[in-house]
Amino acid sequence: MKILEYKNKVLLSILLILLFAIIYLLVSNVARGFDITDESYYILYAEHQDEIYPVIRRDGVYTGMLYALTHGNLAYFRLSGIILLLIVSTWLAVEIVKYLSTEMRMIINKWFLIIPIIISSLGYYRYWLLTPSYNWLALLSIMLVLIALLRVINRKYTNYKKIFAFDYLLLAFSLNLAFMAKPTTALILALIIFLFTIIERKNVNLFKAYFSIFVLTIAIVLMHIIWAYGDFSQYYDRLIESLHRMSTVDPRYTLNDRITTTIKEFKDFFFEKYYFQRIKNLYIFIIIILILLAVTVKTYRRIGVLVLYLIFISYIYLLFNEGLILKLKAIWFRLTELLTLSWVIVFISLLYTAKFKIFFRRYLFLFSITCVFSLGSIAYALGTNGTMIYAMSSSIIFIVIGIMIANTIIDNILSVNIFLVTAGIAISIFVFHVLLSAYNNPYRLITNITDQNQKVDLLGGLYVDEVNKKYIETLKRIKEKYTKSNQKITLLDMTGGSPGANVILDADFFGEPWLAGAYPGSNKSLKMILESYRGSKKLKEAWILTAPKGKRKLDLIILNDFDLNFPENYEKIQILKTAHRAETQELWRPKKN
Repeated sequence: MKILEYKNKVLLSILLILLFAIIYLLVSNVARGFDITDESYYILYAEHQDEIYPVIRRDGVYTGMLYALTHGNLAYFRLSGIILLLIVSTWLAVEIVKYLSTEMRMIINKWFLIIPIIISSLGYYRYWLLTPSYNWLALLSIMLVLIALLRVINRKYTNYKKIFAFDYLLLAFSLNLAFMAKPTTALILALIIFLFTIIERKNVNLFKAYFSIFVLTIAIVLMHIIWAYGDFSQYYDRLIESLHRMSTVDPRYTLNDRITTTIKEFKDFFFEKYYFQRIKNLYIFIIIILILLAVTVKTYRRIGVLVLYLIFISYIYLLFNEGLILKLKAIWFRLTELLTLSWVIVFISLLYTAKFKIFFRRYLFLFSITCVFSLGSIAYALGTNGTMIYAMSSSIIFIVIGIMIANTIIDNILSVNIFLVTAGIAISIFVFHVLLSAYNNPYRLITNITDQNQKVDLLGGLYVDEVNKKYIETLKRIKEKYTKSNQKITLLDMTGGSPGANVILDADFFGEPWLAGAYPGSNKSLKMILESYRGSKKLKEAWILTAPKGKRKLDLIILNDFDLNFPENYEKIQILKTAHRAETQELWRPKKN
């Protein structure tokens, strides 16, 4: 007994060390690095929410609150995002433990379940984009929806008779967060809520639940709209215009097109890129033999348990092989394989118990719940402009939850304490490895995080690489040279791919924080945006940033459609070189009469 307790303490210490190491890795580097593309876009969305015209997403309302609370200090802004993610994931893990122990009456070594779930939530930072964004808010909202659903069941005796219970309010608020972050996320979350409540219909008063969720969600969304826009009609007009602008930029990104594309991505990836291009057939063959062996030796319990465990750890080694996983970036698919194997082992393990029928129904029920929770990854990624499978890999927490539940069941069936511990430590090591890789290859930075060591006076003080430092300091020096103290300028960024100059210059923009280039309708969309500023002083006095050979540049001829007479009426005041893409940019300002 003492040996077992000692072993558990050692293994728990390993998990805690991994958790603190990951947190330290993130927290100690919140002031390092500055991306002039996506991250700058997130900052502009948070800082200038009132100046942004489109209303498809309004995540800046919430990230903006956080940004204001941290007084525009980017390091603190990033830190607050990490802390909130840790708090919400811990809350989710605790509710899962309550659900399994009270509703499913399972024996749980709770810390071995809680800590890996917390760690897996930090897998969100696999690109080393630490700044809170719409993706970050979408992830939080999905976790909050799952928390609310679990609380509805965990507190069923309180919630069953009430119409407007706190947990329904939490659910409605979380749906609002999702809708403001990414409407497609809210769409899938509505499906998750429906499926979960149907599965748990014995513990939920469906009429009261649906009525309450519907009324509270509509009320919160309407309050948000009135608070942000004053009245619904203004919001509606801007919504229609925003949808029109979005379809102009790239008509391929309709909801129907994204669903069709996603199905094709899964098909192509699964059948062409994933299995048939990997040297793995031999492993699969061996695993099938071992599973058959486990079934045939069911009368010899110890041998059967050992075989199942060997299957499990061999598959973990296969799936988490460093070269394969980082090359394909298919983290979500790899973990889904482990989830599938875990549930196969669950149902094989049932052969070792005399209460097969009773346990089969109970665990089939839990299997349904984990499948519903796994939809969280789809809710997170649906609507992305990139490959959805890769995007889903930032939300592995929802697959990890299923893995941890399945291995908790295996331990309970076989009366052992090895599967949950093994899965938890393996997943934690894996996430740590993924984040180390992100540390060494951060998103759109030219060096690793260690070499982001040049201090600049930007957003509360940051450390960047030498090229980025020169870019930042040159822009700040130019602004000081050509403007009066605290004078605000407006920047028309025609580079199409790097809104970072707006952040550095603290400049106003034209309704959109990022005038994106390289899409089929980018130039047409730019014309629509500038049309509302035609003849205005703001447009005539705006500085212009160009990228003559930029891959994403916008067409400069458009400027003359608005009587700007570019470049004749402008003077070139600086030539710049970016770190990302090594792009040469030119900064222009109107000539004085």
